[in-house]
Amino acid sequence: ETPRILQCSGIGPSEILRAAGIPAQIDLPGVGANFHDHVRVGMLYQTGRTSPGSRRNWVAGLVRYLLHRDGVMASNCCESGAFFCSRPSLAVPDIELITHFQTFGPKGEVDIEVCLVTPKSRGRIFVNPNDPFGLPLVDANFLAHEDDMAALAAAVRRVQSIAEQPALREFPLLSANSPAATACNEAAVRAAILATASTAYHPCGSCAMGPFDAGALAPDLRVHGVENLWVADASAMPSSPSGNIACAVVVLAEKAVDLIIARSAPNIPRLPNC
Repeated sequence: ETPRILQCSGIGPSEILRAAGIPAQIDLPGVGANFHDHVRVGMLYQTGRTSPGSRRNWVAGLVRYLLHRDGVMASNCCESGAFFCSRPSLAVPDIELITHFQTFGPKGEVDIEVCLVTPKSRGRIFVNPNDPFGLPLVDANFLAHEDDMAALAAAVRRVQSIAEQPALREFPLLSANSPAATACNEAAVRAAILATASTAYHPCGSCAMGPFDAGALAPDLRVHGVENLWVADASAMPSSPSGNIACAVVVLAEKAVDLIIARSAPNIPRLPNC
């Protein structure tokens, strides 16, 4: 919503504002640009076990949680995970795996989510010219960069290999039950990714810090061209953290408090965190 709010206030790309009938106060191309997100692909495998999270276990699980504060109801359902590099030349991991051993259906299934955490593709967010104060238009532009597709394809093949390991066969993992899990060659893997990829719910960057001609915010999180207007959410990040973003957003917001106080009320002391 941050780009839409700014654009509705006349701060954003002038051509977008004109199309929506909004008088431009500040022509700021970076508002709504640089949008990106972690893209994920689910790989589902049938197992020979009933999931602890199956609905048939909910009543017993609830009783156990109320009495002992443990059991299936104490689970976040993301039972294991891993980070790895999609190719050996990388210095830091670009792929995150999130494994769900808890599923709601009557059949036992394991869902392995393959997430690209260093995306190069960039999209944009802009007001709907037919309804500026309604929901914004989002062009996510996922997988537009070839490196993103290549990384996800390599990660899918890696998970296929992991699923074939003897320890997981003994679990047992049985048949593959999703397009990415069953894809048998590079073309099929890429087709499965295009058909099933979705957001990992880590949107970032659509009002990023950067120079006036490219970014939306100064390094102190102030909106370019406005004296006392700050942005303190994930849209301010020029690039996303290579992992879940919640902690980074909290840290950014805490820093924003310090920056705002230092600029607008320098004599007000900060209270220590509880």
